[in-house]
Amino acid sequence: SQEAEDTTKKIEKKWGFEEGLPKTPIKKEVSLENPVPLFLTQFQPVKQEFPINPTMENVIRGKAGTKITIPANSISLPSGYKRGDILTFELIEIYNDLDFITSSISLFYYDPNPNIFESGGMFRLTATYYDKPLNLKRGVNLKVEMPGIISTDRKMKMYKFDEREGWKDKGSMSISQKPIASEGNDSPSE
Repeated sequence: SQEAEDTTKKIEKKWGFEEGLPKTPIKKEVSLENPVPLFLTQFQPVKQEFPINPTMENVIRGKAGTKITIPANSISLPSGYKRGDILTFELIEIYNDLDFITSSISLFYYDPNPNIFESGGMFRLTATYYDKPLNLKRGVNLKVEMPGIISTDRKMKMYKFDEREGWKDKGSMSISQKPIASEGNDSPSE
C-alpha cells in the first residue's frame, strides 16, 4: 500500500539510505585491532583510573592486588603542564583466564620461533595529561608488586610489551606467594 511505502521511505531516509541506490544487507564488521567477539566485551578487564600528583611519591593499588609505587618527579611532563595539575594513570590488571581471553592482547612472542605465553599475570599502566600520553624519565624504575595468584617452583620470564617491537624479554624470576618486589634491597621491577 501507499502508506507502507511512505513509511519505508521515511525509515530509509532516517537511516541514510539514498533513493535509487541498491540496498545491501547489514554486515557486521570485525575489527582486527580487537578480535574479541562483541558478546564477550562485557567481560573485558576493568580500566581503573588514578589521579596522580607527579611531584609526590604515589602508590597505585589495583582491585586485583597489583601495587605500583611511582617515585616523585619521575614523569616527563609536557610543556603545557601547570604546577598543581593532576595526571591520570590507567591500570588494567589481567590475572584470570577470562581476562586473558577478553583483553585482546596478543599472547604470542618470538624467540625466534612463535610461542604462546603461559602467564602468571600481567598489567598495563598508561599515563596521560589531558589525553596526551606521558612517559617515565630515562632511568626511572617503578616498584611493582603483583598478587600471588599462582604458586610454582618454576622460574618464569618477565616481559615488557613495546608497541613497535612486540614482547621483549626482561629476565626471569620465581613465582611465589610473597610479593615480587619486596620492601628490602631487591631492585624494583619495571
